[in-house]
Amino acid sequence: MGVETIPSNPDTAVLVACAHGLTEVASTLIEQNPQADSRSLVLLIVACACGHTATASMLLAKGAALNLNASNGMTPLIAACKNGRVETASMLCSTGAMIDQTTHKGMTALSIACRQGHFKTVLVLLKLGAAVDKQDDGGVTPLHRACHAGHTRIASLLLAYGAAINHVAASGATALIMACLRNHTETASILMSEGAEINQPAGPGITPMLAACHQGNLATVQLLSSHGAQRVYGYGNAYSVAIKRGHDDVVDWLIKSMQWTSRLHHLEIIDHERARFLLRSGADLHLSEDGGPTPLELAQEHLQSVRNAATGSAAQLVLQAAAPWCQQTHELFPKKARAYAVELMLIGHRLSQQKRFFRHEGAIFDAWMFYVMPKALDRGDF
Repeated sequence: MGVETIPSNPDTAVLVACAHGLTEVASTLIEQNPQADSRSLVLLIVACACGHTATASMLLAKGAALNLNASNGMTPLIAACKNGRVETASMLCSTGAMIDQTTHKGMTALSIACRQGHFKTVLVLLKLGAAVDKQDDGGVTPLHRACHAGHTRIASLLLAYGAAINHVAASGATALIMACLRNHTETASILMSEGAEINQPAGPGITPMLAACHQGNLATVQLLSSHGAQRVYGYGNAYSVAIKRGHDDVVDWLIKSMQWTSRLHHLEIIDHERARFLLRSGADLHLSEDGGPTPLELAQEHLQSVRNAATGSAAQLVLQAAAPWCQQTHELFPKKARAYAVELMLIGHRLSQQKRFFRHEGAIFDAWMFYVMPKALDRGDF
């Protein structure tokens, strides 16, 4: 935009100049029209919202109000962060902007940047010391905003900076419930892996599981179940909610998995790392309820029905863990069993070194490893 195209009205002209980052033009117009300076806060907000750092710096040098709220509750910093203007936001903070100043609804620049999904802006604000758990007038935190919008990377970043994962907003919702209500499965997964309360209800008794069933998000329902989510809470019932909402795929899966009483039962859902963690933590391969299948039976059934199953799948790990102890299955045994195996190996080594086994040390130790230890180690004993 050239100078000749700027409107003749002083107020309008300087506003357009600030919106387009025409710093020198805006400066000249302000000097020529003192009345325009009375709108300096609006001009600064417009320049910041558009990311014109040089123009914003000029306005500040001319006395623009840095930490005042406009009539709609907007501040220069919030305007910059709302639009992801990282450079402008950094300049404002270094100039003295109040990083946790709020709008008339109590929202901070961080909360708004989280809602809008501006990762780099959120990172800058956190590095500069923004309050990670600052609540707005509804008790909603930046983490709530990020999870409600499904901004997974931002949610992870907030948690890394210590965000309270189980904070309850005035509505009674946690970040996990918000993610489930909006069908954000990936975000919900991050929250659960970081320790979100899986069965914490909202005010009226809505749990993450009931929220997911209400929305008909099968992937989220399966994920919640694999983390131990209850299907019945108070007067709420996952089955009836899914039936009432007409989510047949969710109903079918809930019925199919109704006897899956452990996380390890969810072999078709959990990945290699989670399966390995559960096995090393002592998950029972033979757990069953009311005649339902065991994890081992499900693994056998799954691998029979799926040809060329991916190496290292949860089902394959379960079958491997069910085999007798050996050097290859050692890592899948519970912690106490692995420690006991080490003790037994040391005993076998000392035994093989006795004089009576001179020149037969290797054979004795092999016999100990391949015949004695598998009999002495049963994962069910640990």
